Amino acid sequence: MNNRSMRRFGQQLDKTEIDKILEKNNYGILGLNGDDGYPYTVPLHYVYLDGKIYFHGTKGGGYKMDCINRCNKASFCVVDQSDIVPERFATNYRSVIVTGTVSQTSAEAKRKAMEKIVRNFSPAYEDKGMALIDKAIDMVEVMELIIEQKTGKEGHLMTAARQKEQKND
Repeated sequence: MNNRSMRRFGQQLDKTEIDKILEKNNYGILGLNGDDGYPYTVPLHYVYLDGKIYFHGTKGGGYKMDCINRCNKASFCVVDQSDIVPERFATNYRSVIVTGTVSQTSAEAKRKAMEKIVRNFSPAYEDKGMALIDKAIDMVEVMELIIEQKTGKEGHLMTAARQKEQKND
């Protein structure tokens, strides 16, 4: 894989910040190789666990699964913040892009990912969620995005404010 360097490297987030963004959020856009060479992007909920992105779908397949089965290379984008600063004609944003390969999980990783999905999305219903996992685990497909590269970036106004704060410390 070609590890391109970021053109605006001063706005690049470090690994710790990237991991915080991936852990904190639960929604992103998965980019796949679609039909006839066209990109296919699909918004989905995810969990970040053990350095991988996990998402689920149905066993029956569908376009997403067809794309993954044809070519398992993927990208995934999470936007952590996007606030317009009209008077500066700018945006305060933070985002992460990861690239890697998608594959089916092991049975152990599948259960672990599904349990984290329940804890993240329905913490007040954890007991019911765990019972649902026991009942439906064979009907659900859980995929993992094995990350080969991850980059994060923030808007230039945020970088300038952070650097100013660091100088004052």
